[in-house]
Amino acid sequence: MLAGKTEVEDAVSRLDPLVKEENLMVAAQDLEVTHCVDRNVEATKVLTQDITTKDSMQCFLSILMHLLTPIVHQNSNRPA
Repeated sequence: MLAGKTEVEDAVSRLDPLVKEENLMVAAQDLEVTHCVDRNVEATKVLTQDITTKDSMQCFLSILMHLLTPIVHQNSNRPA
């Protein structure tokens, strides 16, 4: 029984760094998406600053959909 416990502990010890590395990779991907969204929000602000109030919502939604489509597509290819 002692030998089996050691094997499990060794396996867990080898797995732990891999899990930590995977978590870091996911965090880096999330940060990349966050920066992309931030750039798109800033671009949207610039593009919409001169639009009148009447047309602003329709134009804003159109631009937002245009900017978010690549992000949604990129994330749909990400493993769950």
